[in-house]
Amino acid sequence: MRKIVNVNFKKFLTSSFLLWVFISAIIPTCYAYEMSSVGVINLRNLYSTYDPTEVKGKINEGPPFSGSLFYKNIPYGNSSIELKVELNSVEKAKFFSGKRVDIFTLEYSPPCNSNIKKNSYGGITLSDGNRIDKKNIPVNIFIDGVQQKYSYTDISTVSTDKKEVTIQELDVKSRYYLQKHFNIYGYGDVKDFGRSSRFQSGFEEGNIIFHLNSGERISYNLFDTGHGDRESMLKKYSDNKTAYSDQLHIDIYLVKFNK
Repeated sequence: MRKIVNVNFKKFLTSSFLLWVFISAIIPTCYAYEMSSVGVINLRNLYSTYDPTEVKGKINEGPPFSGSLFYKNIPYGNSSIELKVELNSVEKAKFFSGKRVDIFTLEYSPPCNSNIKKNSYGGITLSDGNRIDKKNIPVNIFIDGVQQKYSYTDISTVSTDKKEVTIQELDVKSRYYLQKHFNIYGYGDVKDFGRSSRFQSGFEEGNIIFHLNSGERISYNLFDTGHGDRESMLKKYSDNKTAYSDQLHIDIYLVKFNK
């Protein structure tokens, strides 16, 4: 009798061990898939709707805290919020502190008080002496290496009224144009390029490159989902990179998804 019990107990231990190995193997895969799906949704929501926080002539409240500046009474829907703008250095925050600035940024909600407080990265330029007539930015779009033709009226959405403009502003406007006319993040009206990628579009590879006349190049992966959340997707703007609007052009390279 004892022998039978021992055999059954050993079988139980073996089965339990194998089950544990199976669960340990599948959980990270499921988690990675879940985070990937969340990242796709958040990236789509971030750039498919043109909804930046945009204000002009604001002065921060109080001294800069570390690399952050705080702006109160920022219009937000039918109410107003306090906006924290994070920069990647204390020196940059000190430079803008106490000065009138224009803000063009995408925000994300902090863990608490998300109804009255929002956070963002970069998107700041000085207000005084920086206003110009609307300037359209030259944009070239390539799909699988072939340059695309487009309506000049449509592409004029990538424009600015600032002499010195943040790369964030031009990136946001470019992605909105791409979503509207090429449906790169999926669930749009354009179906010409298919819907077979994980974004339910015809693409999941591509880069946007800002070529400055100084020779500097700033490049972003258009499909980088970060850690899946809005904050990680927006952190790239914390350097508050800028360019003179008459001294740059934009190249966009998309690769069709084939499976």
